[in-house]
This record gives sequence, structure tokens and C-alpha cells, in this order.
Amino acid sequence: MGGTCYVMKQRNNNQFDKFNGPDCTDNFLIMKEKFNYEGLDWFSVEQAFQSLKFPKDSRTRKEIHSAGPRSNENSTSYGNHVWSLGQGSIRRKDWELEKVKVMLLLNIAKYAANKDFQQDLATTQNSRIIARRSTWKWTYWNAAIQTYVRQLIHDGKNLDHCIKEISEIHSKEVEDRIKKSYGFNAKPELYRNYDTTDYDSAMRLYKRNPPPVRVPEVSENTKLSLWSGYLVMCGVADFQSTFNQNEPDVVVTMCSKPPNIQTPKKNGEWLHRDFSGYDLRNFELIGSIVQDIRQRLKEGKTVLIHCLDGQDRTGLVGFTLIRLFNPGSSFRDLKNIISKARPARVNYWFNKERLLIETSEYNLSTQILEDHLLY
Repeated sequence: MGGTCYVMKQRNNNQFDKFNGPDCTDNFLIMKEKFNYEGLDWFSVEQAFQSLKFPKDSRTRKEIHSAGPRSNENSTSYGNHVWSLGQGSIRRKDWELEKVKVMLLLNIAKYAANKDFQQDLATTQNSRIIARRSTWKWTYWNAAIQTYVRQLIHDGKNLDHCIKEISEIHSKEVEDRIKKSYGFNAKPELYRNYDTTDYDSAMRLYKRNPPPVRVPEVSENTKLSLWSGYLVMCGVADFQSTFNQNEPDVVVTMCSKPPNIQTPKKNGEWLHRDFSGYDLRNFELIGSIVQDIRQRLKEGKTVLIHCLDGQDRTGLVGFTLIRLFNPGSSFRDLKNIISKARPARVNYWFNKERLLIETSEYNLSTQILEDHLLY
């Protein structure tokens, strides 16, 4: 559905906030001067998209093209109006294959027709664009398309030439290009500490500079079966007990220093992905870590994730992974899963600090990450 996309920006205190993006990121936006696509003028991307669903000479396509905004309609009401006109009837046979490509081309045409829009989109720099929740997979694709067009603008591409080039490319290749531009690939320098190595390296770092002392705890954690592997969550206090019980293939440390990994029975991979509590809304970091972990779970590995206390960073990343593996599940079901996985932090997550309650900003962040990492 319509509405401007959001932009995630970092404040001076390193916290990330979500802001409304420029109006040009709204597919429902009525253009002051219509833009042209395939020889026809359009009031909005949504109008053109709904019209182009239908065969070229169909009455429905012509009806939607001729449906201009009424005198009392703003962008939202007009967008809903043309959306309703586009429901039903007999659509193009190739529509499901072509619709993402069509949406991209319409957006490029919109920006090509308005240099102010290009400038507005470019001013978002490289901030993560997040779309509003929508039907089908449009939450992902709307944000990804805006990001792709922004990159074309940053690169100084001639947008009219881009329309011609993309029109001749197979729709699946177009989708792959868009996905590549929108991938979560945080650069190492965005982390406080970043490394990908083995358990021996983690042990050496521990001996040089161990983490703050925690009273050892016996693990109550239960491993979760996700994809082809297992996910385990813990903190420094119950790390060794959890490690011994599960013998993970991969350990992901999300704090400055790893706990003591005593001589393991088998070699393992160690990912140091250290970020602070200020970064809990930094989708670039969280999204990249989630992708790292999900890939290893799909490879059939047992992955142990931890931070200092196994509650904030670990809770957010773990809950996002649970969402991704259980798309569309109720909040109650998701809560039950993470509660069984790490019982010692249930009170912290849902009662004391309420980090992951249904209405919390961090739970909303896991929803957003789910929407933008599913595809």
C-alpha cells in the first residue's frame, strides 16, 4: 500500500532513529506534472501500476488510465481509489513474473521526470530505507526499489537510458539486481570489533583480556531447530555450560570480549560481531549478523550466539531469527519459542525491561527485519 518509506538515520549519540523519508518514496504520490511511461501520461506510480496489470487493449487498463484524481482526493485517497480499480478482472498472463520489474521501471520514469525528486532521494545518502508494511512482498520490494534507484542517481546514470536497458532484461535478472543493491552487508568498520576466525583465536583473546567477571551459571537453555541447524542463546555467565552441552560448530560473540572457550572437542568457527546497545536499531548491523547466522543454520550447523548477559543483543538477534523461520506466526507463538529457548531471560524480556513485548520498539524492529530479510 502507499505511504512514504522510512529512513534510518544515526544521531550524534550513535543511536539510530526512524524518520519519514521524502515524499517521492511514496508510490501513491500524485505528481504535480504527470510522468510518461510507454507513451502514456500518469498521475502516480500506483495508477500506472494498477493499469498495467491488464492486457494492453483491455477496458480495465483504459479505465484506470483515464481515472484522474477527483477534486477532493489527496494522494492517499487517490492511491486507494486506483488500487481498488485494479482488483479483479482478467490480468496479464505474465503479470506475476513481470510486476516487480514494472514497478521498478515506473519508479525510474517518475524520477527521470522530476529532478527535484532525484535530489530528494539522493539526500538520504546511504541510510537504510525501510518501507511501510504492505500486501504481498511489497514491504521488501518497495524499499529495495527506492534503494536501487538511489544508487543509479548516486552513480550519475541517465535514467532514460536505464529504462531502455532494464526493459530488455529478463525480469528475474532485474530482481537479482535489486536484491543485490538492498542486501544487508555491514562493513567491518561499523562494528567495534569484527573478525571471522576459529576457537583458538577466541581463546587467545580471552587470555589477553577476559570479559567482566560473572558468577558461573548452569545452562537452562534449549537449542532451537531452525532451518537445517540449531540455534542456542546464552550470556557470559552460562556460556561454558551451554557450550559444553551443545558443542557448537559456530560461536557468535556480540560483545567486546569472548568468554573462555576451553579446549573444544572439535574445531569451530568464531565470529566476532561486537556492537553496542546503542546499535539495537541499526538495521545494517543486525541484518548482517542475522544473515551470517541464518546462512550457517541453513548449512546444518549448531550456532551459539551470546553477548555479555545474553539478553539485549542476543534477544533481538535471536527473536529476529525465530521470526524469519516462522513467518506469519502469532506473537504469542514466537514468545513461547524464545521463552523455552532461554528461560533465564523471560522475565527481563517480557516483564522487567519489556524489551520484546509486542508493542516495544525493539519488537517492531524484529518485524521490520523479518519483512526485509525474508526475500
